[in-house]
Amino acid sequence: MTLRIDRRRFLLGSGGAMLALPLLESLAPRTAHGGGATAPRRLVIVTHDQGRLVGNGTLGDWWSPRATTGPLTPGAAPSTMLAALAPIADQIVTIDGIDNLVRHASNMQDGHIPALVSALTCMPQAGVDWRSTGASIDHVAGLRLRASAAMRASLVFPASATPYNDYGYSPIQWYGDGGTEPTVVSGNPAEAVVDVFGPPVARPRPMPEPTPPTLRERMAARRVDLLGGVNEQLQSLRARVSMRDRERLDRHAAFIESTQARFGGGGPSQPTATCQRPDETVMPHVVPADWDEYQQFGNPPQWSRGRSDALTWPFQLETLVQSLACDVVRVVGLGFHPDPSWASEFRVSPFEGDGTLHNMVHGLQSPDNAPTDADAIATGFGGHARRFTELVQRLAQIEDIDGSRLLDNTLVVWVSEMGYGSDHLAWNIPVVMAGMPSAFAQGQGRHLVCNRRTMGDLWAQVLRMLGGDDTEFGATGTLGELASAYGVSDLVLGAGHPSLGPDTPLHQGTLDL
Repeated sequence: MTLRIDRRRFLLGSGGAMLALPLLESLAPRTAHGGGATAPRRLVIVTHDQGRLVGNGTLGDWWSPRATTGPLTPGAAPSTMLAALAPIADQIVTIDGIDNLVRHASNMQDGHIPALVSALTCMPQAGVDWRSTGASIDHVAGLRLRASAAMRASLVFPASATPYNDYGYSPIQWYGDGGTEPTVVSGNPAEAVVDVFGPPVARPRPMPEPTPPTLRERMAARRVDLLGGVNEQLQSLRARVSMRDRERLDRHAAFIESTQARFGGGGPSQPTATCQRPDETVMPHVVPADWDEYQQFGNPPQWSRGRSDALTWPFQLETLVQSLACDVVRVVGLGFHPDPSWASEFRVSPFEGDGTLHNMVHGLQSPDNAPTDADAIATGFGGHARRFTELVQRLAQIEDIDGSRLLDNTLVVWVSEMGYGSDHLAWNIPVVMAGMPSAFAQGQGRHLVCNRRTMGDLWAQVLRMLGGDDTEFGATGTLGELASAYGVSDLVLGAGHPSLGPDTPLHQGTLDL
């Protein structure tokens, strides 16, 4: 007898879209069929610090793939700094000519802080406080894309394991409404799972055989809305799969119940068929989880500054991807460590000392200034590029609710806060975009050179790609008007492109994407 179970028909049945099944061995192999469901749009923002890191100028840095707009070579390294993107070169768009203009409307002369607080918000600094006056793009997009008010607008993931006072993301880049604190999950992978999915769900007791109605009775007694409409189909399916798969169904039913309780039962959440809560019990406990543990153990050096990224990153990556696949959230941020050791890229890392990367970058207006340092930074940065590639590839592996790839409905944007950290220059921000190929009218696998556009232009374009009709994002008007409104008399124009001035508009048009 051949076991044939129409998985998609089950999912599209009464309430089935709310109850995506875990991957059951009894149903494999299966064929993906495009259904009538519409997959939600999603957004991932990735950030790193210090800009292009090696060299100043489009033709002199090691980040830019080419001097003019044109195709990238499939399967080849786009550039020295982006060599690890070779496997996805035909799926990305790299961009030159984006400026962080709002960075100049600040009374703080430090080049890092004004750039960090404005890059994702396009709003100026709150006086000399280390915060912005507006929400970052992840929060703004998340409010529009979320299934209901019960869903969090966005979650920010540190890419590195982060001890109590050694943040692995740049905490002053991400903001909620009016510059409020973002929702940041733990850098400890096991804690991150709890932050995203809630407390662990107790594994149900094994059910005696044969007693299929027991699950139905248990769910009916608890009045679980999401499961009530599919209990009859669930029981039918449960009777036809293996004992191991029955256990998976029981655990998944408990997971759905706990998720409903967490979100108050509201909102048309749309988890994918392979939605699966990551198993935190197999993850390493790597950093102080709270103040008490920090007081007891301090910051174990093996966990700080990304020294153990090779161990922790795969777990953090999977939790991030499953947060989207399970439709717990539709917008996430991913922040690379601002002062990484890049230990995974070297036998003995030259970036072990605090501030080493920052100090090296400041001497690299040209790679010829310090060739050894330039080579070391390029090697280390390869770790960031490889993780971006792994993120894109993992999103491509998951089937969305409409039969397409999760990547096809997820826009991924990687940026920095400045263009060239060597002189704190806020022009030529490095930008890499991937995912959601239907949103790129000119196609992917290409490099775009803009004739000066702004971060406000970039984020407005992103909102349009996600379905909006925005023409501006963040502050509007001219740079001079913005500075005047915030009492800034010195625009620090030396940190900007030579064409920059008080009359420069904060929005200069669309990008040719």
